[in-house]
Amino acid sequence: MIILHIPSWYASLQSPLAGVFIKEQIMAYATFYPDDKNYISDFYGKRISLMISQPLDSGKKIFEYFRSPKQSVNPILSNLTELQTKFVAGNEKVLGPLLDNIFDAVESQLIYLISRKEKPDILHAHVSYPGGIVAQRLSKKYNIPYVVSEQSGVALLHAAFTTYGLKDAILSCFKNASAVSALSTFHKAELQKLGIENISVIPNLVNEEIFVIPAEKKQREYFTFFSLANLKESKGIKDLLLGIAKVILTKKNVRFRIGGGGKESNYFMQMAIDLKIDKCIDWLGEIGREAAAEEFKNCDAFVLPSKSESFGVVYIEALACGKPVVATNCGGPADSVNNANGLLVEVGDIDAIANAMIYVMDNIETFDGEKIREDVLSKFSRKVVTSKMHDFYLQLNHS
Repeated sequence: MIILHIPSWYASLQSPLAGVFIKEQIMAYATFYPDDKNYISDFYGKRISLMISQPLDSGKKIFEYFRSPKQSVNPILSNLTELQTKFVAGNEKVLGPLLDNIFDAVESQLIYLISRKEKPDILHAHVSYPGGIVAQRLSKKYNIPYVVSEQSGVALLHAAFTTYGLKDAILSCFKNASAVSALSTFHKAELQKLGIENISVIPNLVNEEIFVIPAEKKQREYFTFFSLANLKESKGIKDLLLGIAKVILTKKNVRFRIGGGGKESNYFMQMAIDLKIDKCIDWLGEIGREAAAEEFKNCDAFVLPSKSESFGVVYIEALACGKPVVATNCGGPADSVNNANGLLVEVGDIDAIANAMIYVMDNIETFDGEKIREDVLSKFSRKVVTSKMHDFYLQLNHS
């Protein structure tokens, strides 16, 4: 089977964490199913963005654009290859619609595969916009079935509906797909409200070789909570800080290590100062995957009181390291967090968030790290999730 993956966002040198979960899932699939050939349409790797307000910078980018080859082929594994095609994004009145430019870039990659007698059996769009829309157009033109794995929350979809006027195009790409998958039970229900039918659940995965229980437990003076997110209001960072302010009224031997970047970072750092909790917080900034794994392994527990999550990869990464989790009943976490491995509290309930953290501190010995890990891997390991992907493809081929 030959699969052309069309991710709507993808990890690159410029943005190494963008779409990293998509890349890791595709790599895991290639690892566990070596007989299938996988190509990734990386239309971001060679994209250049031009801005009229920055003529000098844009001029340098244009020069580099014409110097570099139009297309690159980058093998990752023996059965997994990235295809990069350069294209220009910017003022659509000058450069044409972005979707058309992306389509042209991906189509050139498809033509390349066909010329090598490797016409894909399946186009797999990871996220509906723009990947799903592009996949639908290619499917119609080249008679190749396509599937869509949605990873955007419904709020982001509605934003695409209104901001870009793409409601009809996005819903059409779902309706005409041979199969659609969501990330969680909650995510599936939310997509069904949009009229999307026949949805499978294929969650994100956790790499059980990277996220592990540490061989030795470090003896520390402080109980350590770790938190990791894009630091913004929707991730519940404000609620976390308000919760911390309540926790330290009765708990002095506790520290909070908060990883992640974002435009609102300075706001939250100042908020911590105003709440007089800054002395017990270590702001780590944006951290890579390996550094994140070390933080998960070295903490005592993980906390993130999000407002909404379609899934929540950070929770299963914490659980794979045997750490109890404090999360909110905001959708996706309900598939992974339970009474045996942590606590789910109501969104925005500051007292409940604080009390849950205190409970975990007082009862940390009752959480069995090995059982926590065993349970999460039974649902979200690479083998389990890629098996769901394989079944997804086989159903398509047999339909």
